[in-house]
Amino acid sequence: YKIYLKSNNEEIKNVKSEDELRDKIGLYSVGTHTESFTLNEIGSTGFGYKDDEAYAYIDYTLLDSKNNVYEMKYIISDGSSALNLTKGKKYDVTFEVVKDTIGYDFYIKSVK
Repeated sequence: YKIYLKSNNEEIKNVKSEDELRDKIGLYSVGTHTESFTLNEIGSTGFGYKDDEAYAYIDYTLLDSKNNVYEMKYIISDGSSALNLTKGKKYDVTFEVVKDTIGYDFYIKSVK
């Protein structure tokens, strides 16, 4: 198979892992990243389980400079509360990308 970037029709060659491919095509790879996003939507509180421990979270929908949509979770833990953010405002978001069994999850670490 051959893979080409949609933006400039450049062929992607010599990638040896999914993370390398994600980097080449402009998707976030596993790890911690900081980028500027515009807050598009604030979800309601949800509940999840990880390693047999329950946690509460809020989903935030963010847009990057190319209007790509990202849904990120902010885990409410140790007495913290929801982020005090305003829809439509631009923020610098530090987030972690984690590979899950189905795809990738995005977790907000901090917002400035």
